[in-house]
Amino acid sequence: MLAQIIAGDWPGFLALFDAAEAVAPGAAGAENTDAEGQKDGMAAALALWLAARDNRANPLASLWRGTAIANEVAQISAIFDAGPESADEEGPTPEEEAAAMTVWHDEETGELRTNFPPPGGFIGIEEGAFGDEDYERTLDADEEEAWEAAHAELVEPLRRAGEAARRALFGLPAPANDPAPASEKLRKSASG
Repeated sequence: MLAQIIAGDWPGFLALFDAAEAVAPGAAGAENTDAEGQKDGMAAALALWLAARDNRANPLASLWRGTAIANEVAQISAIFDAGPESADEEGPTPEEEAAAMTVWHDEETGELRTNFPPPGGFIGIEEGAFGDEDYERTLDADEEEAWEAAHAELVEPLRRAGEAARRALFGLPAPANDPAPASEKLRKSASG
C-alpha cells in the first residue's frame, strides 16, 4: 500500500530527503552526523509529505492521525496555507493604527513628540519616515499650542482643587479676599 502511495507521488517522495535535511537539527550549514537527528528529520519530512496528500485516499493517514507529530504538522500547514496575504489581514487596519497614534513628552530631549503624520510644509525634527513603525517627530507651533491648551483645560479642575487644598493647609485667605498684587497697588495709586 505504501509503495502505491509513493509511486503516485514519486517526485514528492524524493523531495523528502531534501526536506529531511532541512528539518533535521544541525541543518543550518553544518553536517548532521547525529543519526537520531536524521531519523527525526526524516519522520518530520514524511509527516509533512503525508499531510500534503489527500487524507481520504491515504490509508496511512489513520495510522498517524492524532499523534504529536500530526498535530504539529497541522499547525505548520495552517501557517503555510495562510500565506502572506492572510498575515497582512491579521495586522491592524489603518484606522486602528491611526487610533493608536499619540503625543508624548520625550524625557531625553524635553520636547513633545508624536507619531501622527506631519502637516503640509512641516519644518521640524523627524526620526524615520512616516509609516515606519518607529517614526516620531516634534510638534509644529500650532500643534504644540493646541496640545498645551487642551492639557490646561484637562487639568484645570485639579488645579482649582489643589489651590483650595494649598490655601487650606497654609491658612491663606480665599481667592476673593486676596490682597491685590503690589504692581496693581502701584498702578492704582499712580492713576488715582
